[in-house]
Amino acid sequence: MKFDWDACKQAFTFLAELLEEAGEPPVHLIVSGGSAMQAGQFSHRTTHDVDVLAVKGEVDGGISQAWPLSEALKNAIAEAGVEFGFRPDWVNAATSMLMIPLQDFPEGFFHEMEELEISPDFKVSFLSRRSLIYLKIYAIVGRSEERDRLDLKQLSPTAEERASAITWLEGLELIDEAQRRSLTEAFTEIDHDD
Repeated sequence: MKFDWDACKQAFTFLAELLEEAGEPPVHLIVSGGSAMQAGQFSHRTTHDVDVLAVKGEVDGGISQAWPLSEALKNAIAEAGVEFGFRPDWVNAATSMLMIPLQDFPEGFFHEMEELEISPDFKVSFLSRRSLIYLKIYAIVGRSEERDRLDLKQLSPTAEERASAITWLEGLELIDEAQRRSLTEAFTEIDHDD
């Protein structure tokens, strides 16, 4: 089932209550994808899940890989999913498992995040617009899904932001000439053909 941002916030509140009742340690998720687009009001399209890219330490503020989520957290997520009619893994860390290593993201990638405190022990941070632009351009290079181009159009990257993302991808050797052509086509489609 697809859900929108309002439903997602309600489910997060229920999830936080479940974790508190179970006596689980604090959780701070860093979210990307469609949920982050909704939270930042960059897009109103519905999504199927909440993509957890990383987790943030509550003591030192360190950013670490989210995969795998703890069994207790996955069980609580599944229970909240039943309550709200979502699929059992409506919050998942598959993105974290499939993504490049966190240290390969550009400097400042995890800065300027929007933080939502659901409870003192359950927080969710959403990537900034600039970081979402990096991820959407990276996604367009690696796959051909219309939602990535639509999201990038909603984010409306400047020429400097596009160039910065391409330089980052080139530095990691993640882009070749064919992929550069694909990006050029995508930028033309979203009226950024410079």
